[in-house]
Amino acid sequence: MSEKQKFETTTIRDNVLLFPRQKKPAPESKVSEAEMKIAMEAQIRLFSQQLKDVAMDDLFDLLNKNSLSVDSVNMNKDLAFVAEAIKSLIYRDFKLSHPIQKIVDNSVSIEILNGIPAEPLVNYKNIMVKQVNKPVAKKDEVNKEIP
Repeated sequence: MSEKQKFETTTIRDNVLLFPRQKKPAPESKVSEAEMKIAMEAQIRLFSQQLKDVAMDDLFDLLNKNSLSVDSVNMNKDLAFVAEAIKSLIYRDFKLSHPIQKIVDNSVSIEILNGIPAEPLVNYKNIMVKQVNKPVAKKDEVNKEIP
C-alpha cells in the first residue's frame, strides 16, 4: 500500500464516529408522583403570577390613560382584588383552587337559555361580608395618593 493510500484510509477512518448498536436505557426517574405534582403546581403558580402581572400592567395603563386616579388607596385595594380574581381564574383553568373561587361560585350565576349561556348575574347578597371594627377608608383617604 502506498503512503498516499495509507494516509487516505487513516484519514477516512479517523473522521468516522462509531455509534453504539443498541440504545442505552434511560435512567430511571427518582422523582415520585407526589414530588412531580408539587413541581407542576409550582410551575402553574409561577405562570399564573406572571400572566396576572402582564394583565394588571395592561389594566393599570388603560386606567391611567383614561385619567382614573390609580394612585388612591381605595383604587389600589380594588386593583389588588382584581389581581387576585385574575389569578383565581387562571388557577381554575388548571384545576387549582383559590379562595376567591368560593366567592364567585356563591355569588355569580349564569342561566342557560336555548343552550346558550346568558350574561352572568352577580348576586351581592350571597357574598358574606365580615363586620370590621374600622372603616375601609376614611373620607379624606378616598382620593389620597399613595406615597
